[in-house]
Amino acid sequence: MIKALGDAENSLHQPVVPAPAGRTPVTRPKRRHFSSTADWLRWRRFRFLGKLVNKNILKCKRPVEMPHPNAPGRLFLRPGTADFGIFWEIFLDRLYDSLLRREPGRSVSAVRTIVDLGANCGMFTRFALAHFPNARILAVEPDAANLAVCRRNVEASGRPEAVTLVQACAAARAGYRALDRQGRSTASYEMVAATTAAEQIRAATVPELLQQAGFEAGIDIFKCDIEGAEREIFADCRNWIDRVGCLTIELHPPYTLDDFERDLTENGAQLAVVERVDNGQLASAMLTLGKITA
Repeated sequence: MIKALGDAENSLHQPVVPAPAGRTPVTRPKRRHFSSTADWLRWRRFRFLGKLVNKNILKCKRPVEMPHPNAPGRLFLRPGTADFGIFWEIFLDRLYDSLLRREPGRSVSAVRTIVDLGANCGMFTRFALAHFPNARILAVEPDAANLAVCRRNVEASGRPEAVTLVQACAAARAGYRALDRQGRSTASYEMVAATTAAEQIRAATVPELLQQAGFEAGIDIFKCDIEGAEREIFADCRNWIDRVGCLTIELHPPYTLDDFERDLTENGAQLAVVERVDNGQLASAMLTLGKITA
């Protein structure tokens, strides 16, 4: 079952934490946002290249090296894509820091398994590598171009052996799907039915993906940002949801919080919301949930 938002007694004995102010990524960061002038100048170059790409002056979207704000190692982002927004949200706007405060009741060194559904260019995977030193990570991304950048970021992390990269769509049933990219940023491709004329991307269920990564026991942290496909995988999650200790998920319309609560309840999930971040601009919400303890 899932406990109601705002019910302090039923939320892991803690009140639900609302979204901190200023979650929207900063579009014009200043020198003070960076640890060195060199990093700031690198960002300025990256943004200049992005403008050239957006104006069709520069066609190349090859990854450009960026400074990593929280740990050693390089990051690679593509100018003219959504990569920098994801980078800013995770590392500078600290969108997932609730996992450091409320990972499932243990120290970060005790976290052993992390799933990243919707890995995109690899920013959450790099966040997990930086903060959970003993974790193995399953990173799943359906788009080949996104996955290529994700792989490059994993290889630059210093711990590539800890990550299993899989190109697939997370779905309720195994088979093949395609992606709707029309008019969408690289962070908002949606899974659609495959046709003979479209690309064929493997669709795999969550149990299949976990088995492929060798995750046979519990999942300490399960991150899900799959642009609406969460509706179908959580509608039938009974055979794996009880293995999840901490879940962080972005809900996308028309899948509502009420729909999500109903699906978890019907599938017997013992989870409670501990933090909610609303994005009114995108009409979406990001939730962090943890196991209910006696």
